[in-house]
Formats: sequence, structure tokens, C-alpha cells
Amino acid sequence: DPYRLAHITPRFDGVVKEVFKHIGDHVKKDELLAIIESNESLTAYELRSSIDGIVIDMHFTKGETAQRPDHFFAVADLSEVWVNLSVYQKYLPQFKVGQTANILLSSDVSPVSGRISYISPTLDENTRTATARVILKNTDSKFRPGQFITGQVVVYRIQCDIIIPKTAL
Repeated sequence: DPYRLAHITPRFDGVVKEVFKHIGDHVKKDELLAIIESNESLTAYELRSSIDGIVIDMHFTKGETAQRPDHFFAVADLSEVWVNLSVYQKYLPQFKVGQTANILLSSDVSPVSGRISYISPTLDENTRTATARVILKNTDSKFRPGQFITGQVVVYRIQCDIIIPKTAL
């Protein structure tokens, strides 16, 4: 979710005097990340986090010249994640916002259920797929951005008294 990601960059070019946070560190909103001395005024100023989250990327080393936009901290709040499912165009008529989707990480982890919150109105030019988004709570940090998952979407249900797999016959 782009609203849960912050790129914190220096206001002015300058020299990095101190770095307080590194990749993997948890930070709170307004927590001090680094101190930079401005090239123009030679006064030091603080770089602070604009959100609660975890530092997922940074380009700062003590003593180097920090220049916008090459130097930044990326802080992400991963307590909630977007799962983007690629949907082939032939299946799009069966997909609707609000449908249940089971998200599978691997065979040894139980699936997590969510609902489709968005279906893209356009197709990817290369893959000819649309995106169906499922928003999930990620309190135990099970889901990681960029991770491959499998999504199973319930497109219809049939009430049966008994169901026997074809392989059992």
C-alpha cells in the first residue's frame, strides 16, 4: 500500500554526520534517523521518520555527501499488505469485488482468507492479465512484499449432499 510507505530524503544536500537507524530496524513516527550538515548553511538538521514501520532500504553512510533524491530512508508499515493476484482475461467475467480469496504461501502453512477489494480496469500489455487486490492483516509478518503466493478465488458454490473426488472412483 503506497500510503504505508515513506521515502525520507534530506531537505538540503549536505554531509551525513550520524546515522541512527539501519535496514531492519523498527522505527516510530518522528524517531531520529540521521543528522545531516547542510552544505549551504553548515548547520546540522535532523532526518526523522514520517511513519511507524520498519526500515526496508537506506542509502546513507556517515561522512558521505547526501544529495536529494539519491539518498533516502525507505520506511514501510507492513502491518497490512496488498496481495495482487494476476487474473487471465478469460477469467475476468467470473471475478467481482467482494469475492472470497484464499491466499496460500506454501503447502505447510494454512491459507489466509480475504476479500477482493479492487480489480484493475486495464490489462498488463505483456502478460494480458488484470490485477485483483486482496488486503490482508499482517500482524505476524507472515507476508513479505515481493513474495510469490497462490490465490484461490471462489467464483461459485454448489450445495451438495455428498461430494466424492473423481480420483476415488
